[in-house]
Amino acid sequence: MFKHSMKTLVAASLILMSVGCASTQGDDAPYSPDGDEWMDTLPSDVLASVGMAKIIGNKAVARRTAEADGRAKIAEAVEANIQSLMTNWFKEAGDNLDEDTLSSYINNEGIVRQVTDVKIVGASPRIYRERDGYQYVLMVVDDPAKWTELLGQSVKQTVLKDNTLFKTQVMKDEFEAKLDAAINRDAEAVAEKTAAIAGEG
Repeated sequence: MFKHSMKTLVAASLILMSVGCASTQGDDAPYSPDGDEWMDTLPSDVLASVGMAKIIGNKAVARRTAEADGRAKIAEAVEANIQSLMTNWFKEAGDNLDEDTLSSYINNEGIVRQVTDVKIVGASPRIYRERDGYQYVLMVVDDPAKWTELLGQSVKQTVLKDNTLFKTQVMKDEFEAKLDAAINRDAEAVAEKTAAIAGEG
């Protein structure tokens, strides 16, 4: 039930992002009629998605429709990264802490809401392609590193408030230091992988 509501929240937030600006950004994005690997598959650990729409007469309309489809699909990429990053961070930083308590934070609604707010998460079209009568567009989160850092800070602030989780101050300090290191590493990694998909790496 919660998973469904989280998907709805993420999707609604992203669909509302700068819809009026989509066609303007799209007109400036690189364009080519040739195909590419990203049209068929994307790695699961990048903040990007592929939108598509059938071309019926007006190509500009098809572009805008594909952009909207891509924004909705980015919700899935964002959700997958939330789950993946938090799971890895807790394994690395919380090896001496209660596993069940840490796991309960992975679906924490407060954390999810903070990193899917429309003012924080943005997405733009980067590449267009046409194939078999369909318009494809690669949509990419505007600042993957910043998004990852915001997720990390939200996680850290929430978990460190749980005094029942840490038996000593030393345990809390060690958790925070390990978590900070993991966040910084993954912020850079997510940004590099996402940039590479968009041909910017």
